[in-house]
Amino acid sequence: MNYYKLMKLSPKASSKDINDTHRTLAKKYHPDINNNEDAHEKMTKLNEAYEVLSDKNKRKEYDKKLISDLQQQQRQHISTGVSRTGKSGLRHETAFDSKRTDKAELLRKKAEERLKTEEAQRVFRTEMAQKRAEEAARKKRHDEVMSDKKKVIDVLSYLATSNDFKLRKKEETKDDLQNAVKVLLSLVKGNGAHMQKMAEENERKQRIKEILDLIHKGDEEKTVE
Repeated sequence: MNYYKLMKLSPKASSKDINDTHRTLAKKYHPDINNNEDAHEKMTKLNEAYEVLSDKNKRKEYDKKLISDLQQQQRQHISTGVSRTGKSGLRHETAFDSKRTDKAELLRKKAEERLKTEEAQRVFRTEMAQKRAEEAARKKRHDEVMSDKKKVIDVLSYLATSNDFKLRKKEETKDDLQNAVKVLLSLVKGNGAHMQKMAEENERKQRIKEILDLIHKGDEEKTVE
């Protein structure tokens, strides 16, 4: 019998709470006041509970026994959730445990699917960012090549209009100009791959500079003439 439940008290109830509650219940269930057939039995149980709970030592021993009984009940409750077959002796989960296991498995699968989806999205975003970066780099290289080719074409056009005068004025520049034109043409016709190398890039710029210097020199001679 749980004396605390019988008197509707908390296990942490104080001595004053126990005395007040017993006095209230006694007024309610005392046979001289309550004419019900079970009033005497209830009053007897209340007195029994009060005798134990109102005594400090008895209450301490009762609490130990109560805790032990509750633990035993919990172990029995857990053990009833498992049944054994007559032959193999294998344990089988009850319907409740099976349902709980299925729910846990479902949650685990959902978590795995969510992680896979997040990982796939992360990989996709990374790939797209890499593709955009590569496309931007290709466009930049293309623009640089086209810019360089445009400069070369402009120089060739200038050479075509002023080449005759320069060659007549200074015969020794003929070979230099012809070599320069060949270099420029090779740059225009090329695929631009060699421009990515630093050494060849510097050489190309140096050659263009030499050609521009020749043009500038020819303009100065024309001015002097």
